[in-house]
Amino acid sequence: MTLAGHRELYRARPSESGLTGFYLILSVGGAAGGVFVTLVAPAIFTQLHEYALSIALLSVFLVIGRIAWAKIHERDSLKQVVALATVTCILGLSVSWMTAFPEKPDGKKVVFTYRNYYGIHRVFEQTIGGVNKGTLRNYAHGTTIHGAQVVGDKWPKPLTYYHPENKLGQFLFQRGPKASNIAVVGLGAGSLASYNRVNDKMTFYELDPDNEKIARDYFDFLGNAKGEVSVVAGDARLTIHRDVPDRSLDILIVDAFSSDVVPVHLLTVEALSLYRSKLKKDGLLFFHVTNRIYDFKPVLFHTAKELKIHLMDGQIGPKKVSGEFLFPAKWMLFLNEDQARKPFRDLGWVSVEQVDVEVDPWTDDYASVLVLLWNYWKQK
Repeated sequence: MTLAGHRELYRARPSESGLTGFYLILSVGGAAGGVFVTLVAPAIFTQLHEYALSIALLSVFLVIGRIAWAKIHERDSLKQVVALATVTCILGLSVSWMTAFPEKPDGKKVVFTYRNYYGIHRVFEQTIGGVNKGTLRNYAHGTTIHGAQVVGDKWPKPLTYYHPENKLGQFLFQRGPKASNIAVVGLGAGSLASYNRVNDKMTFYELDPDNEKIARDYFDFLGNAKGEVSVVAGDARLTIHRDVPDRSLDILIVDAFSSDVVPVHLLTVEALSLYRSKLKKDGLLFFHVTNRIYDFKPVLFHTAKELKIHLMDGQIGPKKVSGEFLFPAKWMLFLNEDQARKPFRDLGWVSVEQVDVEVDPWTDDYASVLVLLWNYWKQK
């Protein structure tokens, strides 16, 4: 659709004498569209209605533009106009319908919807059976579930990607009694707060300033957590660099993926170097890289190789445990070369010695998902 729109603009371009006004109008229109999409739409819409509206309006203006062009040049292009009108209207209406009226799975009730600059937040509930019979409340940002709990549980168990039977959950649940200073990049529903103990300190670093209110109003992980739990709003890389003393963390967990959005600046060599500088000598760095399209293991492997550290894979496949909700999840772990690996092997973690995809380590100056995307399509 956008290609067709650019083609019509090119076709309608004026002579040299009118180019100044032509480009001025294009610039003003682009700026107005940017302001609307960035500032106005998040304030007045709870869904991505502006996308559907844009497609529909573009379809209409393509037809109007073609008719006007034909009249100005005194050409009989009725057949072209009819064909273009049919195609654009069908495409516009279909896309508008899909985006304006998203599919709502049966048995799920949306109890809260909120949209801001960072996307669409939803809290929805569904009836479940089995051991946890009752109502399951989920938190979704975009198309990604960021935690769930059984409604009414005073001490809710972390589910989905944070379940005690996932590799990270197993480690946090079974770790020794020593008090831990833990940093978590990404808040979600606050599920990981359930693993905090009386003598522990856990700090969540969350980019979206509205996320904490949702986590506290609709979920009990933060409110009922043991020990000291706090939330810091802002870009995690900047706030960790500014606020966290060097060699002060026992555990750092990076869990900042949403709807297949890639937080490149959190995966670079420079970012990992920053994380390592904040960890104690025996500190542990975990990454949550579950993704429907991209396999980030090659990137992390070559980055670990660049930094001369060891990478372990804690992937778990899809299954349900006693009627509970355990999602397939891939957790990765970075260890210094002299750190013991056996405790993690005993929990099912596997050392990553090689990967099938060659990719350059991502840096602040270079990062590309094209190799990963191509690998995905080859596997398809």
